[in-house]
Amino acid sequence: MGDTIVGILNNVDCPKGADVYVAMAYFTNPRVAIAERLAEMDAQGCGVHVLAREDTSLDIISTLSTGTIDLSLQPLMHSKYLLINGAYGANSSQQELVWTGSHNYTEPALRKNDETLLKIRQGAVFDAFFEDWQHARASALTLYP
Repeated sequence: MGDTIVGILNNVDCPKGADVYVAMAYFTNPRVAIAERLAEMDAQGCGVHVLAREDTSLDIISTLSTGTIDLSLQPLMHSKYLLINGAYGANSSQQELVWTGSHNYTEPALRKNDETLLKIRQGAVFDAFFEDWQHARASALTLYP
């Protein structure tokens, strides 16, 4: 079985330019494939920006502490969303997309729990989430690189 979030990220066309923003409360080792895909996207030219709880798994932090990934850690992060601003999908059209819900980047969220993950294509919603991301990033305790 694949990973839903990796599948979403695989639809981003980095050479055409895209920015990916993640705000994630729980990001654990069984979902390292997400961190690996984000690192690949960074190497392909995407802007990758991640906010995670400061107790995020060390393997995840290590994987994300490569290249030019903007990694910030927060002590009380509870948000769970993914923002994509860029070329996305089969025709690689420019889009502003939000995925949000109760889905953490953990194995139980992927395989056991009854989680929600909602995709929203609406500029005003994207703007509100992006403003939240910027606010959280501004108060981050630890920054990489």
